[in-house]
Amino acid sequence: MILDQQQIKRNLIDKIDDATLSRLKSLYPTIDQCPTCGGAGSYVLDAQVYSCDCEFQKLLQKHYFAANIGRAYHSLCFDHFVTEEALTIKSEISEYLDDWKSNRYFGHGITFNGRIGTGKTFAMSLILKELVKQGYRVHFITFDDMVNAFSNAWNSEEAKYLNNKLRSVDILGIDELKTDSRNNSGFLSTVAESVIRHRAVNLLPTLITTNLTPQEEATTFTKAYSLLSALNKRIQT
Repeated sequence: MILDQQQIKRNLIDKIDDATLSRLKSLYPTIDQCPTCGGAGSYVLDAQVYSCDCEFQKLLQKHYFAANIGRAYHSLCFDHFVTEEALTIKSEISEYLDDWKSNRYFGHGITFNGRIGTGKTFAMSLILKELVKQGYRVHFITFDDMVNAFSNAWNSEEAKYLNNKLRSVDILGIDELKTDSRNNSGFLSTVAESVIRHRAVNLLPTLITTNLTPQEEATTFTKAYSLLSALNKRIQT
């Protein structure tokens, strides 16, 4: 679905609560500055000068930050996807977005498997950005940050709020699912299962990127892997 600026504005306006907006302003002091022209009112692209819709650019920037999508991905689009596997991945992403209403209804997500540098995080961010524009509740988080929120939820209101948010947003992107010594006692597996089980049983789509092979993922995160096996399409990057 291709939305024009007016449709996106209608989807996004007044959707960020005051507390979140205040937090974003403390984290990103330039959030009220146009990311495209810096307030100049125009910008140059391919030797052509264009007028800038600063209010739209600032609105979009705020919502990307509210969804925790990194600044590096804000201005990137499908045309910047130049990996060897780009055509296949772009086709898969487009198909997922075209069928989003059905995917959302049935809780279908995507798991991106592949080695480092193949565009997994970029691909996931493209999906999340498009759903931000459509007005859905979106959140991007690294697996490490998800583990930290889970660990600190008992004594931190902010971590508790985030931990609950991960379970309730319309679509969640978990970046870099991995294992390390913290999983010697099964802790990382428990965290993954806790969030993913809640989302899976409530048919809330989850996107995942991981350097693990499907076999490693199944062995390390057995229950989470089982929960998503019928819900997530697997894309090798």
